[in-house]
Amino acid sequence: MAVKSLDEIDKEYIAQALKLAKNGLYTAAPNPCVGCIIVKDNEVLGSGFHIKAGTPHAEVWAIRNSGGRDLTDATAYVTLEPCSHFGLTPPCAKALVEAKVKRVVCAMVDPNPLVAGKGIKILEDAGIEVKVGVLENEAQELNKSFLYAMKHNLPYVTVKYGMSLDGKVAMKSGESKWITSTDSRKDVQRLRLLNQAILTSATTVLADNPSLNVRYDELPRDVMEACPRDLLRQPLKVVVDSKARVTDYNLNIFKTGSKVILVRLSEDNDVYTTDVNENISIMYIPSNAENANHIDMKLLLSELHKLKIRGVLVEAGGTFVGNLFKQNLVNEVITYIAPKVLGKDAMQAFAYSTEESLQDIKNMQLFSVETINNDVKLIYRLN
Repeated sequence: MAVKSLDEIDKEYIAQALKLAKNGLYTAAPNPCVGCIIVKDNEVLGSGFHIKAGTPHAEVWAIRNSGGRDLTDATAYVTLEPCSHFGLTPPCAKALVEAKVKRVVCAMVDPNPLVAGKGIKILEDAGIEVKVGVLENEAQELNKSFLYAMKHNLPYVTVKYGMSLDGKVAMKSGESKWITSTDSRKDVQRLRLLNQAILTSATTVLADNPSLNVRYDELPRDVMEACPRDLLRQPLKVVVDSKARVTDYNLNIFKTGSKVILVRLSEDNDVYTTDVNENISIMYIPSNAENANHIDMKLLLSELHKLKIRGVLVEAGGTFVGNLFKQNLVNEVITYIAPKVLGKDAMQAFAYSTEESLQDIKNMQLFSVETINNDVKLIYRLN
């Protein structure tokens, strides 16, 4: 039997740490998902993952879960560079130093400016060997929204919609319940839980009266197992209401107990927020440079980033979504295609003026294909 190389061993333990990190997929935001395994003489002495903001990080849980065993000269496998700053919890890099580990293997450097190499420096200054870049692509995929937000100061924007085989999202009358299957709709509940905010338009709210909440009992079973009911968080609802049309606070979107932000045009070119009550706020955003009647959507997204929103799910009509595409503000598109044909008069998924040339049309990369009953789920990412 061949003896495994150190590189192979490192990959195996980082893979285990990544599996642990996924336990925080629905609860850790605005923090990243992180897993940690501490190993000595090929024995796992302790492991842990980050559950949610304000609770101990993965490294601290791994140390605690070691049960007081001697960690001197052990190796810590972490999916993200240990933090170096005091936030809601103490720095994890110092905790590993105090535990006297000999070696730390990180999947990737933390792009957060508060960390970004500082954690590695603390470890190396203490004489700890540090290895970075093991299964880095897998680690980046796990925290794609967090990484994008740290790099661009904007949340990662995902557009979701269900459509027919002929690319329609509703009948001419506006009827759209239900184009896709029950299981596809359960998967949408998972998407809502994955994102911290749902972005929609006043037109959608007034036409459909949606709740846009996470309905726990409709979540897929594996999501329920990963996210107990007591850890469920409802996403922030953000309604772009440039004409101040949403004034009835008895609409369903206001009845879910989660916070709602109505976004309206600022008349004095400033960004500011006023509270209607503890769950409803009005945020005023200036118009964009091209249209004085349209809110500056990139500025709005920037403001959401300041609220520590890492991922935004867009659930709105074709005109609203089309404008986001025109402004290059979409990162990912998830579509559920049902085996139905709604006809030429039905409403189309995207509604915006066509480009002059094929060369001007934005290219997308197919990320995954999945069948859900008779529906097909496609995920595309923009270059």
